[in-house]
Amino acid sequence: MTFSDAIKIGITATNKNWMLVLVNVISMIVALIGFAIIIIVPLVVLLVVAGVNSVGSLKDIDPEPIFTLFSTKYLGLVLFFAALAFVYTIFVMSAMLFIYGASSGVFAKTLANEGFDFSFNSFMLEGKRLFTPMLGYTTIVGLAAVVILVVVAVVLFIFYNVLPSESVTTSFAATFLKYLVLLVILTAVFFAFNALVALTFYGSAAIASGNLKTLEVFKDCIRVMFKKPSTFWFYLFTLFLLVVAKIILLVITVLMSAIPLIGVVFGFTLNIAMPVVFIYLSYVFMASLFAYYFEVDTVKTDTVTHEIIIEQ
Repeated sequence: MTFSDAIKIGITATNKNWMLVLVNVISMIVALIGFAIIIIVPLVVLLVVAGVNSVGSLKDIDPEPIFTLFSTKYLGLVLFFAALAFVYTIFVMSAMLFIYGASSGVFAKTLANEGFDFSFNSFMLEGKRLFTPMLGYTTIVGLAAVVILVVVAVVLFIFYNVLPSESVTTSFAATFLKYLVLLVILTAVFFAFNALVALTFYGSAAIASGNLKTLEVFKDCIRVMFKKPSTFWFYLFTLFLLVVAKIILLVITVLMSAIPLIGVVFGFTLNIAMPVVFIYLSYVFMASLFAYYFEVDTVKTDTVTHEIIIEQ
């Protein structure tokens, strides 16, 4: 399968499941409303309690007496709002993971069976089936990211403490070596974190297709990416296209908004439409990766799931 073939399949799968875009738009609106009610309103209440009557008076606030006031007289209120914000954050993250898992399951079934039709019931079933495995898998990927960050921090610490600073030496060779090593480190970090993101999507494809052993999936996906480097290059290629498409859309929005008179109408319309288009493009990106991964691997299909079998 060529890169263009995988992208075409991703576009077809996304168009067939366009309701996923609608679900994401609705969830985004609900999240924004919840943010306004649970985060913004309590913050305004706390500012009013602190004696802030207008936005302009914020710059005149002395933070020390306010901190003393909240930590003594209104500590209970602050803790309540903080707990509310924490619960809201956990809820939103859980909802996002549920939607991501459900979307993964829908795409896996669509790519496995051309006769599969999207329904809200199937979406919910996939979300329930994949929530826990996706939580476990993203946790593994997150821990891997933490390990990479720690390694990078240690390397940078050694790097800045071993090599002489520019104030100590004027040697061109030493300065060149310093920036060369720094460039190598940054390049390695770029590829490492992008490899983790690619592993996230490819692992999600494997989990959605029926393999719910998260640690096994993580190891298998690493093995696949080493054996088939095209999986990583395809991820970078589609990521590049996604970023370019979003930049073009943002430029169009800015240019249309700059048109006198009608620019206000166009700008308002485009600002509403852009998030929807971004969600659609993100789903095309995701479905394309799933399609390419299923094609690269040996896939065994039955009536319910795909079982990914890594070629040994």
